[in-house]
Amino acid sequence: KGSIPRPGAMICVLIGPPCAGKTALVQGLTSKLGLPHVAASAVLRDVGKEEGRSKESIDAEHVERVMARLREPDCARGCILDNFPHNMKQAKGLEVALEQHFGSGVVQVLTKRCSCAGREVTAERLQRWAKNVAALRGFYGPERCTELDGSLSSEEVLAQACRALECSNCNNSRGRDARAVGHLPHLLQKQPVHKEDSARCGGLPGPAAAAAG
Repeated sequence: KGSIPRPGAMICVLIGPPCAGKTALVQGLTSKLGLPHVAASAVLRDVGKEEGRSKESIDAEHVERVMARLREPDCARGCILDNFPHNMKQAKGLEVALEQHFGSGVVQVLTKRCSCAGREVTAERLQRWAKNVAALRGFYGPERCTELDGSLSSEEVLAQACRALECSNCNNSRGRDARAVGHLPHLLQKQPVHKEDSARCGGLPGPAAAAAG
């Protein structure tokens, strides 16, 4: 059976190049949020390998395969979606499908800068990733996109990600997107909000204060 979606489920997209250290971040976020990790690489392993198919049909199938996974019961409250969407067309298709199933789209896109010292990463792969990220930022806009600093420790990056999600919660609880997630899990609410993050949120109170009000 598919999931019975929770209104305003949290769909957090995590995008990062090779060697960006996404694994540790995913583990931290899934632990704090209690949400499943959905890896696009596993879901899309056998898609698009047939010859003669158009890019549009492949993009559409990618979106449907991902949505088939998000309709599973464990994703009823949302998920950490790892490295998807890849381009603007997939982002548009995913947003429509999420709206239809969950009643809201992607809540936050976290992009992680690469810290690739001593690792083999081709310039072509990094350029392709940068191009895709630029397109996604253009689609989702600054309020839903946060760039994480890959040069920080894994604990610092996790805290930065949690503050970004807390800012999303502030914005949503004030009605900027009433259909998006309203309240984050209690553990996430304990994350400190730095001054620069408070300014980014427009000086809004944290989730606990917003809920109390």
